[in-house]
Amino acid sequence: MIQVRGRSSPVWPVHPRPLPDELLSSWMTRIARANHTKVYSFYASYFGREHQIWNRDIDKLAPDWLMDGLEAWTGLDRSEIERTTLRSYEGVLYEHHNPYGNTKWILPAGVYHRTRRRHGLVYCPLCLFEDAEPYFRKSWRLSFNTVCEHHGSRMLDACPKCDAPVVYFRRDLGHRRAHMVDSMVLCHQCSYDLRRGPAYDPPAPDGETLMHLRALITFRDMGWWFSGETTHSYSIAFFDVLHHLATYLTSRLGRRLLEEAEKVMPRPMSNGAVYRRMGLDMRSVEERHQLLLTALWLLMDWPRRFVGCYSATGLCMAQVTRSESFPYWFVRALQGQIWPFNKKALAKRLDGFYNISDIPEKAEIC
Repeated sequence: MIQVRGRSSPVWPVHPRPLPDELLSSWMTRIARANHTKVYSFYASYFGREHQIWNRDIDKLAPDWLMDGLEAWTGLDRSEIERTTLRSYEGVLYEHHNPYGNTKWILPAGVYHRTRRRHGLVYCPLCLFEDAEPYFRKSWRLSFNTVCEHHGSRMLDACPKCDAPVVYFRRDLGHRRAHMVDSMVLCHQCSYDLRRGPAYDPPAPDGETLMHLRALITFRDMGWWFSGETTHSYSIAFFDVLHHLATYLTSRLGRRLLEEAEKVMPRPMSNGAVYRRMGLDMRSVEERHQLLLTALWLLMDWPRRFVGCYSATGLCMAQVTRSESFPYWFVRALQGQIWPFNKKALAKRLDGFYNISDIPEKAEIC
């Protein structure tokens, strides 16, 4: 247990509860500000400078000594504090949470010393504007959260003025003479008010696909999901396939599937854009939005729409799955297709069991 340094009270003078869906670092920043102290100074005075907090992604890592201290000095139940961390998505959006590396669907912060190199947090300027006390949501660290679930506007992932990532707890730095600085919704680099950011209408192939994405964002922790008339009793089975497809569409082979989809989509999303090779969670919010909507469009009306595009590409199952394991409902759609194969190579593998003239030009692999 962390020892209290020079304080007689077991709890902090002011210790507001986490707001709905609030992120751990946002809550900790509000606590420090509520006690009229700069963020770094406040936590250094209680945890000691030997415990480094802000040079790591605490929303993802949340070490035990930090959780012990917060539990002791806020008097809140441990489970309520743990719900502010990204680990709470384990078992809902992905199987295993990796506190020290990248985790599927979690936006990487790109921590370098105390700075952030990546845009690891999105935000809705309208939500911040409407908040009685502005705060940052836990779901804003999710890479599929590209549209605000309340306002329907496209999320932003950087300061509109200087393109800096949103790092509200660094707002105090560089103001040595100030007792404490102003609002946490000001850009830490240029002081731009993030609440004044533009609220764009998100592009979409059609209204149904956009509504599907908004539903996915809103009901992300339901534990089950659906595609077409197929119900997935285990939501991770759907999230795994969606993440793979959105990533695969930018690969050399996956580009064929993207092109086939855009031939029949009411409104193509990429507009001929050439995507750099990188993971889905590393991309900008604009690119993630385009790829996620294309992947969702393919998964809707399951399996007819996906099978139609996939069959036209000439790809085989191994070229799509890349030898990874996927849920049966997805594999079955891939296996049940007719695709071209090398007739001579198959005859060689059959090693004389069949006459090559008996092998049809196409075969159904089940």
